[in-house]
Amino acid sequence: LKNQEDTVPATDALTDGGSQSVREIAAEANLPTATKRDSMGICFVGRRNFQSFISQYLPSVPRPGCFVDVDTGKIIGRHDGASHFTIGQGAKVSGASQKWFITGRNATDDETVFVCGGTHHPALYSQELYVNV
Repeated sequence: LKNQEDTVPATDALTDGGSQSVREIAAEANLPTATKRDSMGICFVGRRNFQSFISQYLPSVPRPGCFVDVDTGKIIGRHDGASHFTIGQGAKVSGASQKWFITGRNATDDETVFVCGGTHHPALYSQELYVNV
């Protein structure tokens, strides 16, 4: 993708028509995924523990750290390694009374994982997309 115009066909299928349009395109192309149920997980991992799976591909042993509320800066829990999380993923915060979601990681210490409450928090959205070509 060299410029914004290159992304239009891909984003139009997902934003304008929704998943139904994507499924119709997949069915027309005879793709087996056209009739599979929706998934919010990482499809290539399959039915495995994600942390165990991703640990096989990390260059070093993940260091435990803290979940930090992106709004207050307060520590709300602990985790077994920042590299186990992706932005938007649900964070399993022990004893939490609400659902928390990963908004980012601290690039300098690789131990702090920032989280927010709720699925519509501004920290979960982005105006930019970086593509390395």
